[in-house]
Amino acid sequence: MFSSRTPLEVKILEDYIKDWKESRGGILLFPKDHLHFDMLLLQNRFVLFDRLLDSSGTIELVPEEKMDEDSKRLYQVMVELQCELSWAGFLKRTPYFRSYEGIARLKRYIPGLNVNNKLTDTLNSSDDVLGLLQKIRPRDLYVILSTFTYPLGSEDNPVRSHVSSYHNPPEIAWVISMSISGSRLGGHKKRLVNMCKLLDAVAEIILQLASSWLSA
Repeated sequence: MFSSRTPLEVKILEDYIKDWKESRGGILLFPKDHLHFDMLLLQNRFVLFDRLLDSSGTIELVPEEKMDEDSKRLYQVMVELQCELSWAGFLKRTPYFRSYEGIARLKRYIPGLNVNNKLTDTLNSSDDVLGLLQKIRPRDLYVILSTFTYPLGSEDNPVRSHVSSYHNPPEIAWVISMSISGSRLGGHKKRLVNMCKLLDAVAEIILQLASSWLSA
């Protein structure tokens, strides 16, 4: 798997991945079987003088070819679970999850849509998740469905696309995306490893919640 052209990130995460390839200007990693996500995309970017590493981990629950009416109802339940990271405090900042702000916009177009705090409550009560957040302190972190990571139709009206996918979801897949410092100095290896651990901890919680609905 390794050669002189192997990216540093792949070498650092060798204990967690079984394969990789270049993709979309970044690196697509495929995790080992004991982990709880299906793939991880890493991309570097610069904001002024800061180097950031964007990561997007995907959990595939129901692919397009297996979607049915039960899957559609499950998707609609999961729309209400989406959440994002926030921080409380000024000097001593404390991480916590809150409902994804996009749900508030959708409520105006979808009667009966509500916020479901089951995922946020579970994440906020996880010592593993909160501890890893304190270690890597991501700039942002979103736990959302794949259909919310990009507008499915016109970029001028992504809400319309999200409403459409709510009634006719193409798949059920979760995406855990975060941005962390991409500096190669000062603990880069630890940040990458902890990022992978955090992604896996969140993915495991999502799978546990999904299992409770799928087995119902």
